[in-house]
Amino acid sequence: MDEVTKDAKRPGAPPAVANLSYNTAELPATHRAINESIQDADVVWVVSAGNRGEDSCPRATSALVAGASTQSDSRPHWSGWGRCVDLFAPGVDISVAMNSSDTAYGTDSGTSFAAAHVSAAAAFYRSYNPEVDALRVMDAITNSATRDVLINIGVGSPNLLLYLFTSGMTPPPPPLPPLPAPPPTTKPAPPTLPYHSTFWSRFASWKLSWTRLFG
Repeated sequence: MDEVTKDAKRPGAPPAVANLSYNTAELPATHRAINESIQDADVVWVVSAGNRGEDSCPRATSALVAGASTQSDSRPHWSGWGRCVDLFAPGVDISVAMNSSDTAYGTDSGTSFAAAHVSAAAAFYRSYNPEVDALRVMDAITNSATRDVLINIGVGSPNLLLYLFTSGMTPPPPPLPPLPAPPPTTKPAPPTLPYHSTFWSRFASWKLSWTRLFG
């Protein structure tokens, strides 16, 4: 986390979004690091609400805390809930890459995937609005969420489902093309003198040497 903050402070560093998943709510040092990263380095932090089916407080309340939702717009029983959750996002039967081979894929579930969806939305928003600071990005994510469509969200949870409204956004400029490689620099070979020129040059040198030695 310190490295994320340090990197975001580099001169010319682009706006940053960080995603963190963990189950244990009581991590004061982690919460302090997230708060400082948001305040000092303008990093948008998104954290998972946990997979224990319990109140997600206390979490890093300055971060976006994501609970999981199902395809039927309900909260799965294992997703964290409560007033420390900022919104819900898809987190059940998500297509993911698997580690059994370079091409393997499957499905998995968890609030980690909900947090990943929110992180992607935040990164997308920042790419279109690089001048907007981290706190306003997080406000934009929750303000654009779809309201009152979720069921069984748990006591104190906001009835907000991730939705990124992009109408009217100006697309970010495309990256600059790479500079062309400079042409190879080769030192030209010295011109080759014709045989007779070489001979007379050497003859003049011998004549000069003879004159100096014997007058």
